Amino acid sequence: MNFRDISASAVTLVCVLFIFNALVVHKTVGRHLDASYKLFKYRNLLQTAKEINDIADETIEEFKAKSLFGYHVKRPMLVCNVIYKNLKLTEREKLIVNEKKIRVFLKPLTKVTADIKKQPNATHFLNDLMLLRYKVIDLILTVKYVERHLHNDIPQSSNTKTRQASGPPYQTPSNISLGNKIVSLLQCFRQELFYSARFYQDKVKELKNAKYV
Repeated sequence: MNFRDISASAVTLVCVLFIFNALVVHKTVGRHLDASYKLFKYRNLLQTAKEINDIADETIEEFKAKSLFGYHVKRPMLVCNVIYKNLKLTEREKLIVNEKKIRVFLKPLTKVTADIKKQPNATHFLNDLMLLRYKVIDLILTVKYVERHLHNDIPQSSNTKTRQASGPPYQTPSNISLGNKIVSLLQCFRQELFYSARFYQDKVKELKNAKYV
C-alpha cells in the first residue's frame, strides 16, 4: 500500500467521521429544539390557564362581594356582563371575563391538541386537553344561554330612582338561582383549570428532566 492509498483512506475515514458527527449533532440539536418548543408551549398554556384561573376567582369574589341584583346594577343585562363584558360597579369599570379572552385561550389549546395527536402514548394528556376545551366551550354557551334568558324574561327599566325607592325588583328567587348557577359554573371552571394547571406543570417537569433538555 503506497502513500497515496493511505492518504485516500485517511481522507475517507475523516469524511465518514465528519458525516457521522454531523448526523449525531443534528439529531441532538433537533431533539433539543423540539423539546424546547414543547416546553415553551406548555409554559405558555400554563400561564394562560393561571390567568383565566385568577380571573375566574376574581369574578366569583365580585359575585360574593356585590349584591348582583341590587340597586347598583344599572341594567339587568349586567349580570351577563360580569362574565364576559365590562361591568360598571360603584362608578368604576373593571374587566372580569370576556368571551374573546376565553376564545384566545381555546386557540393555543386547539393547536397543542393537534400537536399532541402526533405524539405516541399521549392518549391521557389528549383526553385532558379535550375535556378542558369542552369545558371552556360549555362556559361560553352557558353564558350565551343565560344572557338570552335574562334578556327575554326580565323587563328592563331605566328609572333608577323608582327602582331604589321600591327596593331591588330583580331579587326574585329565579334570578338569584341564575346567579348561583353562574357562580357554581365558574367555580367548576376554576377547579378544572386548577387541576389542568397542575397537569401542565407535571408535563413541564417531565420535559425538564428529559435527557435532551
